[in-house]
Order: sequence, then C-alpha cells, then structure tokens
Amino acid sequence: MTIRNLINDLDERYFVWLCGLVVNHETEERLHASQEMMRGLFYEPFIDWVPNDDNRAAEGCGLRDRYTIETGNQLNRRLDMGQCSMLEMLVALAERFAWQVASLDETVEENIPPCFWVLVDNLKLNPAQKNLGKLAVLNKRTYAYNGTGGLFPLRHPKEDQRNVEIWYQMMAYLIENYEI
Repeated sequence: MTIRNLINDLDERYFVWLCGLVVNHETEERLHASQEMMRGLFYEPFIDWVPNDDNRAAEGCGLRDRYTIETGNQLNRRLDMGQCSMLEMLVALAERFAWQVASLDETVEENIPPCFWVLVDNLKLNPAQKNLGKLAVLNKRTYAYNGTGGLFPLRHPKEDQRNVEIWYQMMAYLIENYEI
C-alpha cells in the first residue's frame, strides 16, 4: 500500500466513523443519499472568527481523540494537525444540542442524529452537492440578521446573529423552538 493510499484509507475510516455518529434507523436512508454533502462537509474547514467559536472548533477536533480511543486507529498527520472540518464542528455541535434537548426517557446518543439533521436543514444543504457556497455563508457569517442561512435561524432575534457566537445562537434557538 502506498503512503497516499494509506492516508486516504485513514481519512475514509474516520469519515465513516463520523457519519456513524449521526445515523440511526430513521436517518440511515438520508445519510446514504447525502454522501456528496457529507464529503463536502468533511473536506471544508470551519472558520472560527467570532470570539469563542474556537470552542466549537476545539470540540470538533476533540472528536479525533475520541476516534483514536474508541477505534484504536491513528489519524494521518494531515487530519491530526489540521483545522477543524465543518463536519467535525457540526457533529460536535449536534452532540451539545442533543444534551440540551434530551428528555428523561431518551439518551443523548439517540438525539444526536436528529439534532445533526436539524442543523443540516437549517443550513438548507442540498444532499447531492458539496454546498461550498452555503458553507462559505456560514464561515463568513454573511447570513441574515436573524440567522437565516446559518445554523440557528430565529423568529425574534434580540441582536444580529452574525456577530453572536454559535453557542449563544444555539441557546436562543432552543428557547424559541424547544421547551427548555
């Protein structure tokens, strides 16, 4: 096996593992139909230029350590040292989202797939495309004042969502849309 093939194999195993975190029996077909989108998310970096959004990037990169611990597989140096991908950030954010919406009769793990797909739907990502334009809108924060075009659109924003860190956008979205 060549070095390039080994790197591609390591990338692929990690990609499949990440996808496995956001799939359940209800979302399996949707994930299968969204491979182009998921690959676009995997190879597109997340840019954390709003203060404290580096926490979202750090949590996304933290999935790499979890992958190594859970699978015993090492990541290649490019992934291990690289910037957080959009997919990593979204999976980690879906986990945080799931913690907030889990009820007493559900587990957080059960809520991760539906929370991930809420984020995908809010971004209006096309499952058959890499969606680079829509991801650029998220990265550059060029979505609407109320968050439309971003992760957490609000009906009644109290401030310009383009300048609000993602964590607080999520909290406002949860207050508007869930019994939190």
